[in-house]
Amino acid sequence: MFEKAIDMHNDYVEKIKASAATGNWTLQDMFQPLPSLFAKHSVEKGGNMLGLDRFNETLVRMYSPSHECD
Repeated sequence: MFEKAIDMHNDYVEKIKASAATGNWTLQDMFQPLPSLFAKHSVEKGGNMLGLDRFNETLVRMYSPSHECD
């Protein structure tokens, strides 16, 4: 999974380099585990708005904010 995340990061870096954007960029990759226990607790409390109960394994959410620095 992390190999795929590295590939996605590198692809995004190449897109930034190829764009008309100039200046310094900051790109961060953050990972948030979503254990299957989250879905279990959510269902027990009467709701599961994210639909996580469809999965029987721990999920990982990748968040990659970026911005151009002045």
